[in-house]
Amino acid sequence: MTKKQKEKRIMLITYHFPPSLAVGGKRMTSFVKHLPAYRWKPFVLTLDEKHIENRDSEIAPELDHIKIIRTGLLPSMRGCYLFMKRKLNRKHSLENAENGTLRWESKRTKISRKREGFGRKLKRHISSLLIALPDFERNWILPAIDRALKEIKKEKIDVILTSGPPHSVHIVGLVVSTMTNVHWTADFRDPWMTPFNKRFYPTSRLSNRVERWLERKIFQKADVILTTTERLNDKFNAEYGDLSKAKIKFLPNGFDEDDFKELRSLNNYDIFTISYTGSIYFGRSPEPLFQAIQELIEENKVSPDEIRVKLIGNCETIGPRLTMNVIASYGLDSVVEISGYIPYRKALKITRQSHLALLLASDQPYQIPAKVYDCMGTKTKILALTKKGATADLINSTGIGKVIAPDDIENIKDYLQYLFHNQKKTMERVEFSCNQYSRSELVKDLALELDHIVTS
Repeated sequence: MTKKQKEKRIMLITYHFPPSLAVGGKRMTSFVKHLPAYRWKPFVLTLDEKHIENRDSEIAPELDHIKIIRTGLLPSMRGCYLFMKRKLNRKHSLENAENGTLRWESKRTKISRKREGFGRKLKRHISSLLIALPDFERNWILPAIDRALKEIKKEKIDVILTSGPPHSVHIVGLVVSTMTNVHWTADFRDPWMTPFNKRFYPTSRLSNRVERWLERKIFQKADVILTTTERLNDKFNAEYGDLSKAKIKFLPNGFDEDDFKELRSLNNYDIFTISYTGSIYFGRSPEPLFQAIQELIEENKVSPDEIRVKLIGNCETIGPRLTMNVIASYGLDSVVEISGYIPYRKALKITRQSHLALLLASDQPYQIPAKVYDCMGTKTKILALTKKGATADLINSTGIGKVIAPDDIENIKDYLQYLFHNQKKTMERVEFSCNQYSRSELVKDLALELDHIVTS
């Protein structure tokens, strides 16, 4: 039998994929890159490029020979709102932020339901069912199902793999798998309804019941459930172990050594630099760092000319406030720089040249931000402002950085002062055994699972 005859076919169904800068696409890109080495031919079903807001101008060469199927979105109430919002000029949008007007996305926050009036309650219930069930990307479900059914038949797909969030993608998998009986792997990069109800979206008692039912259906139907952290894996086993503990598998994120080889020769910036790349949202805030630096400057332990903070990405606002105004309130205008989105590889270069990488992971006990693995690749020390959870577990076990609670300003100050006055320590790149986080090895484990489900 020839190698071509032995080759099996998998369709990766993912909302986020290059050229999108969304971190969810990085994991799928690694699957696409390494699966062919294990005789799996990948196909990708994803969102049409015209709907991608933040794009990476650098195209990954490993995608050149992959069939990527792109499909659009149905009109949605939220889409109409965002379309009208984009028609407003940038200055007006920022003025709204300065005056305390929250963006639509920012309203995915906790609202005291004890003080909730009838009108707001009605709006929340309608939104929970018609706009945010299961998430704001729901209008991709039907176009994706339609195209997936056609491509599965045309390309003789053996397995589909859905990756969420957004968890709308798993509903695509549930419907497609039910209609075709194709094997299905569901990849949960973040929690959905377990171990707690969905957060950062409008919800109601009815929407929670529907979404918990959908989540259970996914666990019943999928052949394999993947998680990215051991803590989430344990929670899934506790909740759905009655269905089959054997199908719930831990497959962490990781990094490709090849992506970082050309960065190895780069030196640190001349000025002590702390960098943050990504978005400031979901209650994340760099203010504990700002306060620590402000106090160090006031105590004459650090000069403002000797330290820099780079905020790179979607960092223009912190909640309802303009970030530049927050920076000014701490007297750090000359210290903190704000930049917009940049290509992924350029962001890696900045992280490599920084003395310290800032990580904001508050209230995320079951997730690990992808930036942790980028720092593993660049071998840059991490300052993680978070509490106990999966991120703290990983950083502490690898020794790649320091975990400090966001409200522990004194400890943040002590760590910054130590690194600032011992900069040679920050130039000593973090070394640790990283074989378990090598993407090629991780995808090998995935391929073994895929082989098992198609032969069992």
